[in-house]
Amino acid sequence: MRIASVGRYLPDRVVTAEELAPLLNVDPEWIIEKAGVAERRWVDGESPVEMASWASEEALKKADLEAEDIDLIIHAAATPHQFIPDTAVLVQRELGLGMSGIKSFSVHSTCLSFLTAFEIAASHIAAGIHENVLITSADIGSVGIDYSEPESAALLGDMATAVVVTGNHDSDSAIRSFVFRTYGEGADL
Repeated sequence: MRIASVGRYLPDRVVTAEELAPLLNVDPEWIIEKAGVAERRWVDGESPVEMASWASEEALKKADLEAEDIDLIIHAAATPHQFIPDTAVLVQRELGLGMSGIKSFSVHSTCLSFLTAFEIAASHIAAGIHENVLITSADIGSVGIDYSEPESAALLGDMATAVVVTGNHDSDSAIRSFVFRTYGEGADL
């Protein structure tokens, strides 16, 4: 398998550390030093479905593929557009594939959502189940910021990305292994 292309969407609204600092009751320098983020993007009316679709269109164009060439859509994010039907189904429809029957589903494993989706895509391609997989991720973290926790609030922004992963039968390009571990004992932390 190989990554055939990557697309992205960044909202126009830029929120600087200077703008965010008074909301978090910290200095802008603290945000930059502790979080390493001088500016982030926040939506101004965009939805996760729109952002994921725009990123997908860019990725498909870069891969020289049509939407109809995709045989699996996985949306990987911590903040879904809605739960039922899930975001992947709405992205499928937004790409004009609503009557295609292309398998579409979402995975939610917080910060590891993309890696989880990548593992699923790699497994499906290696097993010969799918050839062209579109992975989208659109998160709008700005809507859930807890300003009383500056350590996490300083990190959150909004954006979308899309990756086209394809079979690569002419190369030894592959994922050699994945290791994910979950420790539920720390869930309250």
